[in-house]
Amino acid sequence: MALRGFREDAIVGITTVFGNVDLPQANHNVDFLLQALDRADIPVASGANRPIISKVSDERWPGHGPDGLGGVSGTVDVAHAAATVNDAVTMLIEKAREHRGELIVIALGSLTNVALAMLMDPSLVSSLKLLVVMGATSRGMGNLTPHAEFNIGCDPEAAEIVLQHCTADTLYIVPFETAISSSLKWTEFNEMFNGTDSNTKSLVRDMWQVAAKRASSFAPCDAYAVATLLDPALITSARTVHGQIHLSQDQWRGFSEWEDVASGIANQSTSSASLVSAVDREIFKRLLESLVAQ
Repeated sequence: MALRGFREDAIVGITTVFGNVDLPQANHNVDFLLQALDRADIPVASGANRPIISKVSDERWPGHGPDGLGGVSGTVDVAHAAATVNDAVTMLIEKAREHRGELIVIALGSLTNVALAMLMDPSLVSSLKLLVVMGATSRGMGNLTPHAEFNIGCDPEAAEIVLQHCTADTLYIVPFETAISSSLKWTEFNEMFNGTDSNTKSLVRDMWQVAAKRASSFAPCDAYAVATLLDPALITSARTVHGQIHLSQDQWRGFSEWEDVASGIANQSTSSASLVSAVDREIFKRLLESLVAQ
């Protein structure tokens, strides 16, 4: 649906990464969605198939279905999937140079591709207009482990690299708790996506049928991050913070630690990010309704 919210020429590329599904499945899912939405013109680059250091986590939330899209795209036979190289890092670097000062990167999975691109091109961050991340926790309420949010927990080292390279002017993070606390009721979801059918409506409705049986509310975490760009008024509160990720091999691995600049604990020159602590759920709901109507 976000594809309909931006100008057609505004999206210059999509990269994939491992996460709730493996990389071949992620590549398949992106291709499926672009074909379904008649946007196969958008370039796609396959990315990292594993974390920088740690092993790939076996943890998956069943609510996403066997294919990561609620079962609508079908699963890929990994044994027969074509091997791919990491073209995502190259795409990120090239697009940042091509659109210097204008490129916005929206990261909705593990930060492996972004971190590798920053290491390969130290000027990458200064070339970006903004990096928006869905991930991390603001109050330690994890969903991969009791302390780690899934996207950060998938590759904690990558997240730490990104925090070391960014400032609050460049990096906006929408943490897990912010999305969950602004979730919609399933009755609201049904009002939006039932009734007069369209391809987009039926696709979204089908994608969320598995989740509806497992989750108490409709909380499309990734959508909140994207929505901050479609309507910045969605953000009602944000903290300027210095952040770091707990990297030790213990129960706290992947935990997001924040120090507030406003409190004097950290200073502006060492800020890592703007942490979005609250969003307006009514604005989010109206935005979804407007996109559904298109």
